[in-house]
Amino acid sequence: MIGILKRIALAGLLTLASSGWAEEGWQLKKDKHGIKVYTRPVEGSKVNELKATMRMRTTVDRLLAVYLDPAKATAWVPSCQKARLVERKGDSSESVYFMINNPWPISDRDYVLRSVVTRNPETGEAVIEFNDVKDVPAEKCCVRMGMVKGSWHLVPEADGQVMVTYLYHFHPGGGSLPPMLNFSLPILANATMSQLNAVATKENPAEADTVRRAETKE
Repeated sequence: MIGILKRIALAGLLTLASSGWAEEGWQLKKDKHGIKVYTRPVEGSKVNELKATMRMRTTVDRLLAVYLDPAKATAWVPSCQKARLVERKGDSSESVYFMINNPWPISDRDYVLRSVVTRNPETGEAVIEFNDVKDVPAEKCCVRMGMVKGSWHLVPEADGQVMVTYLYHFHPGGGSLPPMLNFSLPILANATMSQLNAVATKENPAEADTVRRAETKE
């Protein structure tokens, strides 16, 4: 009986975590090389929310291993100059410090991100929910991000691929917003997905080579 209740509770968590992806209001902004990027306005915020989707020829386990390894962050998180583990709780929760290098005249940013993984053992799907925390002071080089939150939904498919859905919203902190910020969001999301895909599929040289050729043509 306890096992059944746990499965019901887990299913409820996965449903709640993914409810944001089913909501209306998304506008398709970019559709290229298998990556679809959407944005939508958020009440009370000048920064749009992002959603990106892509099918990756990898596994949920591999994606989780990449995501939860701070040493790999500089390879796939756009403009990430440094990432280090702050705290880890078991296999399903960790906090990581990130430093983001921005082009002049925009100041570099940093933040600490807490990620929590929920896994469905029956379907194999996983949800990663993340949000910023203020446990670590900003370094002198950087402006602390005002807010970061979002989630990843990883769903294994019958053909051996994984459907990856990425939901992201943030405020850069500091004074006025960087110019053209909302315009650049689809570029940011596209880079995040393509770079994650390249890292997660690097054990499959043919797939990784396909990604590199597509990005070269873009």
